[in-house]
Amino acid sequence: MRYKRPVRRALFVMVFALTSACGGEEPLQISRRWSQTYDSKVAAPAAGTAARVVVARAQAPGSIETLEALSGINIEGPFDTLPTPHAPVMIGTELFVVGQVSGRGVRMNLAGELLPFFDPPAGGTGPLVAAPDGSLRLTANRGALMIIPADFSAHTEVPLTGVSDSPPAVDADGITFVATDVGSVVGIDRDGVTRFDVTVPGPASGVSQTRDLVAVGALNGLHVFDRFGVGVFVHDRDARVVGTAFTQNGDIIAWGEDGLLDRVSPDGTPRFSVAVGAAIYAEVKELPTGYFAVLNAEGTASLISPEGVLTDEIVVAPDETEAPARQVARGDGSVLYFSRGQTVAAFDFAFVP
Repeated sequence: MRYKRPVRRALFVMVFALTSACGGEEPLQISRRWSQTYDSKVAAPAAGTAARVVVARAQAPGSIETLEALSGINIEGPFDTLPTPHAPVMIGTELFVVGQVSGRGVRMNLAGELLPFFDPPAGGTGPLVAAPDGSLRLTANRGALMIIPADFSAHTEVPLTGVSDSPPAVDADGITFVATDVGSVVGIDRDGVTRFDVTVPGPASGVSQTRDLVAVGALNGLHVFDRFGVGVFVHDRDARVVGTAFTQNGDIIAWGEDGLLDRVSPDGTPRFSVAVGAAIYAEVKELPTGYFAVLNAEGTASLISPEGVLTDEIVVAPDETEAPARQVARGDGSVLYFSRGQTVAAFDFAFVP
């Protein structure tokens, strides 16, 4: 069933640049591909290898399984594991989960067999993140970054100032950028050496990076630095910016508790600002079409054109008691996977009516 609300252009769109959709073409829409509802709350899904989606339970007894990306039909599992509040990770043919209480890591193959993984337990953690080289990163709530090499034989632990509530960003050289609740933003290399260190008005979160720039959300807006830690610009907001990302053409998007998605140029020039009706905590994804998929805290997904026009909206799952998971998985093309409460759903954000 499709749950849809009317597009509220007059209320929710404020455009600082162009005001028409791409070249006058028919704007794209959102189409629901499939959904699966479980008997308990699920964590955010993960895009797996070989056209899989990985789903883990957020409540005890924990379990993990893989689904076919096109249909949502079960492929492997469910296998017993620790309940987790964060999206699992799939690397090759192996699945990874970090438990929500102990922070203990679980690694298993697609037959459900347990494999050696890092120890000791980390306690409460942030999301587990795979680096480009197949290694892993994990922040512990006690104030530490764990760098887990690709052979998973050991890990390096680096103290942090504060606690991180958003996924770290790892670049191609293995430098991990972390933002914490006290406004500390650091970049740490594979050996645990700090290569980048700045402070913004806390809480800081949603750090992102390119070869030249580092962007981070702060209490007062979007802060952008060069890779040496020199400030490039601050894009002020009246509420906390939760997340940031760089677009395909080098622009920067920022979203936050005021329900706005802003797009700015690398020098800080505003491109557009779009309101989607409620706070944005979930990751915003740029699609191959140049459009943006935005999921607000009320569970409504919005499709925003490259010029800042809201073209479609859809409710991801009719669960009034649970906010959507903050992690969003992207599959092939413009297909995204969300979870809310006990439901996991797949949507195509490039539907042509």
